[in-house]
Amino acid sequence: MSTHLATKTPQKVVSEQISVLLVEDDAAHARLTQVLLAEGGAFGTVDVADTLAAALGSIAVRRYDAILLDLGLPDARGLESLSGVLTAAPDAPVLVLTSSDDDHQATEAVRLGAQDFLIKGRVDAVHLRRAIAYGIERKRLLRAGLAEGMLEGILNSSRNTIMTLVPEIVAGARFWRVALANPACELTFGHPLREIEGAPLHEVVAPETAREIGSVLEHALAGGGHRHQVRLGEGAGARWLMLDAMPFS
Repeated sequence: MSTHLATKTPQKVVSEQISVLLVEDDAAHARLTQVLLAEGGAFGTVDVADTLAAALGSIAVRRYDAILLDLGLPDARGLESLSGVLTAAPDAPVLVLTSSDDDHQATEAVRLGAQDFLIKGRVDAVHLRRAIAYGIERKRLLRAGLAEGMLEGILNSSRNTIMTLVPEIVAGARFWRVALANPACELTFGHPLREIEGAPLHEVVAPETAREIGSVLEHALAGGGHRHQVRLGEGAGARWLMLDAMPFS
């Protein structure tokens, strides 16, 4: 089994200039989300729209860096509102924020183009900030270097496992986070795609395997492409993956 890893040093994707559109008709949920965004910091402007029509009106006169969208709006239901927002703001990452824990709806939302599917009441300030940051980064990656259609075609049609990972520094230690993954990753790693993208690598694979893959990525950053074989799992169910790592900017 072949796994292709693309590595890069991420640009700063959350800054004081980040503007967010919150599309939410429930005033209490809107206030709570605004509090979470304030606690997460780094967001310059948060506008609120309580209907799809109001959201589309805001999008028409202002460019937003990220959009948080509730699917239960009074003038649109379910994925209808998502389609409308994606059409109006194709360059902005749209994160669905809903009280419905519906795996089918979540899968369909991501398939249509949502960058994440977040459940109200289960998201804290750090998680929300991180989800927005990586939504912005994934959108940027889709525009960088390759045409979006070409990159999405490669990701979705390839039988090989393809991931883009970005390094982060926490308490002086470097670890790797999955910024982008293709559907083949679900079979390889045994997790839904929405749990792989945005997750630290050591939560997708065993910590010792994540460290080994991290060493491969460091070699790739230091001197270009790097190939390495890594073991995934233990015992009779163990598999060997051939990794091809390549840095890009």
